[in-house]
Amino acid sequence: MADEFETADRIRSLHRFNTQQIGLVDRSYLGGVYCVRQSDEVAELRLFLLTPDARGLGLGRRLSEACMTFARDRGYRRMVLWTHKSHSAACALYMKYGFQMTSEEPVHEFGVDLVRQNWEIDL
Repeated sequence: MADEFETADRIRSLHRFNTQQIGLVDRSYLGGVYCVRQSDEVAELRLFLLTPDARGLGLGRRLSEACMTFARDRGYRRMVLWTHKSHSAACALYMKYGFQMTSEEPVHEFGVDLVRQNWEIDL
């Protein structure tokens, strides 16, 4: 399988999205992540999604790195994100990159009871 990784640096002036990182393999969309401005110093990693076909390809790592590098290169000092505790693979990836869980709380979202976690890292 030919590995093709493309990064779209699409500045959206009408939205608060700074960039979208897109993962493609053999021209098939396998995942993406947004870097969203929270403040002058804080970026938020948002909407991080990988399809089941992307598992084990290292795409999650590469998308995370691209998003963090984008934020760091633009002067953000910290990155935050939220996820659900049930997303154990994502939580393990965030922990591996040095994110610290700052809080968790029970929530009822998407029609089910979940535990929402907030994470952050100094860039």
